[in-house]
Amino acid sequence: MIYPRILAAIFVATLAAAGSAHAATVNYTGTDYMVGTVADGQSGKVSTTLIGTTVHDFISGYLPSDSEIVFTYTAKAPLTAGTDLYAYGKQGSHSSTATAEVTSGGGTSSSSSSNSSIIVASAFLTGSKTGTTTIINNSSTSAFFISMLESASKYGGLVVAYTVSSLAAVPLPAALPMFALVLVAMVAFGYKQKARARSIVG
Repeated sequence: MIYPRILAAIFVATLAAAGSAHAATVNYTGTDYMVGTVADGQSGKVSTTLIGTTVHDFISGYLPSDSEIVFTYTAKAPLTAGTDLYAYGKQGSHSSTATAEVTSGGGTSSSSSSNSSIIVASAFLTGSKTGTTTIINNSSTSAFFISMLESASKYGGLVVAYTVSSLAAVPLPAALPMFALVLVAMVAFGYKQKARARSIVG
């Protein structure tokens, strides 16, 4: 029967449209480290100019309300002692800072401070070559953020990727009510056709 195939095609198209409406890839390079306000669904890579002699891939901007931004750092060689990952968030009087450091001998240490749950920052070294920073904005307005890697070593081939996600409830895609209406109409039409066929046979 052709109706289920049509319905499946409409449903897949609806989901694809809803999923792609908020997704965007934006890469930041060179001196592009003050990025303005990022958007829900945005993702990309960061490769910014070295600041001074120690700061690599510094990025700062504004995070929308009820959202989080996650940075992943991946180096080709093991991170050396003294390397720090740093995350910072601030909204009004609410702020949060987090650092994760490679210690001598290859160990790690981490620390964080926050004066409220409105803004939450975290930093973790997840392996000898990898780490993550996260800034969460639980407020109803945008919040300032910073993420960076600090090290006296120059890491060739360091890859920094980021993603922005909404923490708010996912709204119903606008096309879904229309899809439901079409579904009901097609079911009703199919029922009438079957009833007519039975009356003719009977």
